[in-house]
Amino acid sequence: MSGGRPLVLAAVVASLLVASLLVVGCTRAERSSEPGADPESHEAHFPAHWPGNYPAAIDRLEVLLFDSDAELSGRISRWQEVDDLIGWLPELAADSDLDEQEWNRLESAAAELAGVLRQMVPQSNDSWPDPTRLAQRLEPAWQTLRAGTVQYWEAFYRINPGQQPVDGSVSP
Repeated sequence: MSGGRPLVLAAVVASLLVASLLVVGCTRAERSSEPGADPESHEAHFPAHWPGNYPAAIDRLEVLLFDSDAELSGRISRWQEVDDLIGWLPELAADSDLDEQEWNRLESAAAELAGVLRQMVPQSNDSWPDPTRLAQRLEPAWQTLRAGTVQYWEAFYRINPGQQPVDGSVSP
């Protein structure tokens, strides 16, 4: 029986080692939720104005683009938030269940929207064009992007019948 003791002792030591590593890992994970504690934290990868999904980005863009009294985040300019959101649209659409053709249409419309905005909105100041004029200039691209929210939810429910989104979003 003395031959079994080294195996039992090795198993106990290995178990203690694994347990101690788990405790250290959990402690580090708890600390990473503290602001500024870990550069690998959620905040380091996703700015405060990052939308939860494609429809949330479109909803926020609609407010920023067409509501002259829109509440701004305060940390960044309206232009910067709009530019970020438009830049993230292809990534947010790619994180959905849209097929490639639908994604390509949305990516092209986002690029068109960005181009028109760069022509119309001076990036150096916070003056914003008249929402009616802006809507007229952005119309085709904006309608494509807005329609993408319907496609997003149709694809979501086609792949996940009866399931609700985990991020708390509500489909139209």
